[in-house]
Amino acid sequence: MSRPARTGTDAGERVSIATARLFGSRAGEAHAALAAFGTEPHETAVERVRLAALKLSDGDLDALRRWVAQAKRDWRDVVAPAEYPEEDRMGAAAMAGLDAVRRWHLRRRDRRQYDAWLARVAGPRA
Repeated sequence: MSRPARTGTDAGERVSIATARLFGSRAGEAHAALAAFGTEPHETAVERVRLAALKLSDGDLDALRRWVAQAKRDWRDVVAPAEYPEEDRMGAAAMAGLDAVRRWHLRRRDRRQYDAWLARVAGPRA
């Protein structure tokens, strides 16, 4: 059985596309800033973290540099507010106080907002 053709883009391509769309003529500078993350062996999930930094920067180069610097200290501090903003704002204690259904709905909303942002700036997932 043959595999269906891929219609989406892979993570590296999504980073490049999102960078170009968010930063326009300054995309080269933004790519250079993003390249700072992923240089150390402990810096994993590179494309995921780079996409998170792009989302949080909202096209502001100085903000992008700050988010990349934060990711180098602890990548979770960048991924959490980018991918799970509502959950991140609530905090662990408040999340623990929610019943399982409410937690599920909150995480679903967070995931949908991230997926919508990603599709808007970088195209569909692979």
